[in-house]
Amino acid sequence: MRAMILATAQIAQQEEKTHDTQSTVILVTGATGKVGQTFLRRLFADPAFGDVRARALCHHRSLPPGERLEIVHGSLAERETVRAAMQGVTHVVHMAHVKETPELVMDVAVKGLFWLLEESRASETFRQFILIGGDNAVGHFVYPHPIPVTETQKHTPYAGSYALAKVLEEVMLEQYYIQYDFNGCCLRAPWIMEKDDFKYTSASVRTCSAGRAGGIWWEPSRRIAMLEPGRSSALRCGRRTDSAQLRARRGLGQRHLDGA
Repeated sequence: MRAMILATAQIAQQEEKTHDTQSTVILVTGATGKVGQTFLRRLFADPAFGDVRARALCHHRSLPPGERLEIVHGSLAERETVRAAMQGVTHVVHMAHVKETPELVMDVAVKGLFWLLEESRASETFRQFILIGGDNAVGHFVYPHPIPVTETQKHTPYAGSYALAKVLEEVMLEQYYIQYDFNGCCLRAPWIMEKDDFKYTSASVRTCSAGRAGGIWWEPSRRIAMLEPGRSSALRCGRRTDSAQLRARRGLGQRHLDGA
């Protein structure tokens, strides 16, 4: 989780350096979850992001507002809610999702993401979109992988609506790169567990999860970065990623993420 949060913040920081005259406002979906709350806590605690403000789009659960945190309530499935939440936003960190609930999952994964992408590309302040995906899009720990999983791995979700929705999110974002030269990035996160989660984790999964922390590296020619928290995950990036920026990011990634 630490590696993913640092990678997300570094991407936003790099974009901020090229837009010094415009304050950074990050729209965070899924802010009430374990990753969302940790992201906000680390963001606000880091002096390097002292001028960054965040806006959390909350639905069923909420967070207390703060000096640098604004709360917007509503459903991602409603375009007017998303449009209001996007006002003045420079970056979007999309983490909201619905696990194995077929009646709701497409409202968030497909409809909600579509409205976020549409409002982002229509916005005059928007700079970059960061989608937090999952390694379930490639069936990590479910299907045999005789070689390391990289960005060339075909989508192979395991059974259920959650993994399928993660694939649909990645595909939709990638099409926006093609259709609109959209500036986006998808970070495939590993399984993230805390507290009671470990009580319901089988011994075999705990064994599989044990591995080196890995690091982050970039491939400028393919506009893709790889984050390896266990065995592998992928970060698929859109435009505005020139070679100089990537070389700079690679140095940051290796210095901060190795052994995270």
